[in-house]
Amino acid sequence: MRINFSIIVLLFSSTLFCQNTSCLEFKTGKYIYSNPEYTNWTITRTDSTQIETNNKTGIEIISTIDWISDCSYILTCKSVSTTNLTNIIGKVFHVSITETSKERYKCVSKRNDVQPKDLFLEMIKIK
Repeated sequence: MRINFSIIVLLFSSTLFCQNTSCLEFKTGKYIYSNPEYTNWTITRTDSTQIETNNKTGIEIISTIDWISDCSYILTCKSVSTTNLTNIIGKVFHVSITETSKERYKCVSKRNDVQPKDLFLEMIKIK
């Protein structure tokens, strides 16, 4: 019985470790959304900055990105290139990666005062 319990703990721990290790692959890069509603947007992420660009309108949203764990980060909007979105400057978005695969990850952006409900997204790494 003790051996079975040890094996279960080991398997559970290795699953968590693999999940966290996979998240590390998405800290930087270039992404698109899988959701057709956001097909015009491209996201470019460095260690500390995320730039979201609408390829159709040219709108650009620049945010700082602070990783609070391997699979969770905080985006703080610093600037936008249009006056229509100035209400998001200074707003904070808490994002958690919930699932990873080779070139994709699923995440949830928690609701806040500009986003009335949790937003579930899938990102595709293109570079």
